[in-house]
Amino acid sequence: MNRDRIAVALIGLMAIGAISDKVFGNITVTTITVDEYTRHRSIPIGSAIIGGGAPGATTVGTYNGLSLDDNTEILFFNFHVPMAWTGTSDMALVWHWVNQAGTLIPENDAVKFNCDYRSRADGEVLDSGNATSTTITFTQTGGAGTDKENHETAMPIDFDQVDNPISVGDIIGFSCLRGKDAGADTYAGDATVYHWGMTYQSTGIGSD
Repeated sequence: MNRDRIAVALIGLMAIGAISDKVFGNITVTTITVDEYTRHRSIPIGSAIIGGGAPGATTVGTYNGLSLDDNTEILFFNFHVPMAWTGTSDMALVWHWVNQAGTLIPENDAVKFNCDYRSRADGEVLDSGNATSTTITFTQTGGAGTDKENHETAMPIDFDQVDNPISVGDIIGFSCLRGKDAGADTYAGDATVYHWGMTYQSTGIGSD
């Protein structure tokens, strides 16, 4: 495959910054520079480990998830920071979830998710230091929601937070639950989480 065909193949996936050739005798080396773009890495719900009060397994059509209804039901899962991440930009943990069947989210009601996390490299102590806390709140607007409505809610992950700075190759360990404390989460029904994804900025070409 020549350089032009490689460029055409990549253009559909990412923004090509520049393509340049350098000739060394009878060898031509082609360098492709990729502009920064957003990537999405899936975290299957089946990778979660249940802690505390066990959330119930719930099936909605062809989807299966875990239903959270208070702040005693805890989910643990991990994310391996990919080599293709820029190393200098925040990430977002995207929650894919639905409201409980038969229990619409009333207008102005809120669903809040709380997570604590640590980011650790090889050789570091897993439970040392302070965990970092992050939250995201979904508020229903425009009238009541619909039954089993699909939602995507993005939770910010600060890459240079002082207690848990994130580096390429780290394993980020998450502990997450519904934020039903202090009245911040007002929806009475379950929130069924069926998938997570991590979005991050990249200039890489490979799969990781």
